Amino acid sequence: RIIPILYKFDSLKLRLTNEKNLKLCQINPNLGNLHGQLEINNKFLELVHILIDSSEKNVLFCLGICNHPAPQLGYLFFCDCHDCTISPRLITHPNEWLAYLNIPETYWPLHKTDKRIFMIALSLFIQQEYNQKISDFPNKVEYSEQFVDSLVNEVKHREAILDSLARRLSIIQKQATQNKSLKDEPIKGKKRKKGEIERRFRVTGECRIHYKYSSNGTIVLLRYYGEGQHDTGLRKS
Repeated sequence: RIIPILYKFDSLKLRLTNEKNLKLCQINPNLGNLHGQLEINNKFLELVHILIDSSEKNVLFCLGICNHPAPQLGYLFFCDCHDCTISPRLITHPNEWLAYLNIPETYWPLHKTDKRIFMIALSLFIQQEYNQKISDFPNKVEYSEQFVDSLVNEVKHREAILDSLARRLSIIQKQATQNKSLKDEPIKGKKRKKGEIERRFRVTGECRIHYKYSSNGTIVLLRYYGEGQHDTGLRKS
């Protein structure tokens, strides 16, 4: 699922042309099973030669299972015409891409209908920071359209929102109430339907997320209150 997300980011795309007519570079150790795709392999080595010529250092190399190197080893690309070599950082598992994604910057809702985008952002953040799936957490979560709409113009605290939300979902309410950074609490005087109490937890010193529980115990996020909006969120309805 991570590959379609990577293709979404223009910053990961680069068009290279072989204007100097560079030939194939060399690789050590050699790649394993090429499945008969010698032409593709040759074009790849030609492409890496262009990177060598441009003295590129920040190179990631995504490998299939048959080409995983021995532990503590990697691949070296080199040629006879340049002193520069490339020892790329290896990607051997899809989750390793997460370390190179700036999720708050590149995957954030731009419209109140972007519920799915925020769900993906939160899921990726949890995989990145906790090495777990969101479904492994003890709490299930849903988003109101108003909650997503309240995130659209937020820029400064995006990562803090994802972090506090991930921490809240990872623990039960009693733990969240005792957690000094979250300070989960009911909002006095804020009742929605009969017996339905609105709660909040902290994102930063001033910012909060308001939520309620559905009839099946799912956390339903109601609204994010950013800087200068916190008092508004405490007004009685």
